[in-house]
Amino acid sequence: MVELMKAKRTDFRQDLPLYIGEEFFVGTYSKRPNGQIQTLSVVPRQDIEALGLVKIVEGKTRRPSCRGPTSPSCRAGDRL
Repeated sequence: MVELMKAKRTDFRQDLPLYIGEEFFVGTYSKRPNGQIQTLSVVPRQDIEALGLVKIVEGKTRRPSCRGPTSPSCRAGDRL
């Protein structure tokens, strides 16, 4: 994600909000059959903040995101 943001730096609006869940920066891990823990992805908050491109807005409650305004699974109040 950081690499993408760096590459597209000129396409970002100033102070663009980045809405994320509170667990976004925890990372994703997998436990292999042999017991080894493998890191799948970690996004360092400091790296994103250091770019100065977005304003991080953390959500404290879980809420499903919707694919679009016409998605049948979305209610009007659930649209982002």
